[in-house]
Amino acid sequence: MRRPLALAALVLLLSAPEARAATTCIAAATTVAFGTVAFAAVNSSGTVSVICNGTASFTVTLSTGGSGSFSPRKMSSGANKLNYNLYKDSAHTQIWGDGTGGTVTNASSLGASGGTKSFTAFGQVPAQALPVPGSYTDTITVTVSY
Repeated sequence: MRRPLALAALVLLLSAPEARAATTCIAAATTVAFGTVAFAAVNSSGTVSVICNGTASFTVTLSTGGSGSFSPRKMSSGANKLNYNLYKDSAHTQIWGDGTGGTVTNASSLGASGGTKSFTAFGQVPAQALPVPGSYTDTITVTVSY
């Protein structure tokens, strides 16, 4: 079963679960906020948590966002764009996506009593030409399949 969750520029929102006889899982997420961007790389992180009420094996994937591409993802401020990405690792080498195009997913399981499993989304705006001033955002869909 797939559960989408909007993650806006890195604001992550919840999705209500559909009714299900056995185990149900929901996701919660925090915003990845980069603050002021200049010529140097800027790093930030957020958390995606999966909460299940019983035994579940699940996979967490992230969409491309508004850019339609995993590498790079792009935040927008009107017509202006700013490259960034979300990674599974703090070294920024594994792009967190849907498992296609060289991206990786996060997977885990919870035992009979369920519980919460949290994953860190490591964000990075790489060094690039100074962007046009503005508030840049993107919306990423988080999907939990179990």
